[in-house]
Amino acid sequence: MRRIFKKFRVHPLFFAYAALLVFLGQGRLLFCTVLAVACHETAHYFVAKRRGYLLTDLKITPLGAVLSAKETIADADLFAIAVAGPVTNILLSLSTVAMWWIFPESYGLTREFLYANLSIGCFNLLPLYPLDGSRIVTSFCKDKEKCLKVLRVSGYVSSAAFAVLFIVSIFFSVSYSCALVSVLLYLGAAFDAKNERYVLQLKRLFMLRDAGGPLEKKELYINARAKVGRLLRALKNDAVYTVNVIDDANRIVKILREEDLEKLFLRDRNEPII
Repeated sequence: MRRIFKKFRVHPLFFAYAALLVFLGQGRLLFCTVLAVACHETAHYFVAKRRGYLLTDLKITPLGAVLSAKETIADADLFAIAVAGPVTNILLSLSTVAMWWIFPESYGLTREFLYANLSIGCFNLLPLYPLDGSRIVTSFCKDKEKCLKVLRVSGYVSSAAFAVLFIVSIFFSVSYSCALVSVLLYLGAAFDAKNERYVLQLKRLFMLRDAGGPLEKKELYINARAKVGRLLRALKNDAVYTVNVIDDANRIVKILREEDLEKLFLRDRNEPII
């Protein structure tokens, strides 16, 4: 069978969540959660495939999974792909409730399946990384980098809120799920959103160049002690650049080509260029 995903990873928090459910005797809920996640990601995969994209990386988390592609996804397609997972879970929840009306005796067997789909579907609509809601929001925003900053702050605030809920729950009925969600949202804001920022910047400069339109060739000069951020702010997506790095005597000490400029996006903005 052809391998669909080049990278398949399981988030450490998923193991923690699975161990917690087993410890609490919720094996059926764990099975239903895995099944709901599978339906969720299958919907993402087939919508992406129908629109001409190949999702190659899969990372399983307690609240769903994160699929990613090696290619740039247009905003309209990104919305369709992102919303497909939560909508599928919500439709499965509604179908389960409808089945209870027809076969009431199925309630005891499918109750956990309803909870799993409803929680994963609704929670993933929240505009927080690494949830689908963040992709839905960014697909509508024109200033994506500004939107991303807001989403990162929202992620940290939401993480803190769930941490407080967990602490409060200790005095009543301990909610370990709040602790897991708090950690997941913190990691999403700290790492997933940060990686997304790099992707947006690379996309702005390199990935979405209009090959059908004219691209001007530009040659820039900048001092070697200048900060990386200063150079990156000068780059636009309507030109091809050669950057001459000079010393204090205006002598060229290094020439940066396109592939060198791409690597600068992964460096600290306050570092000197060389």
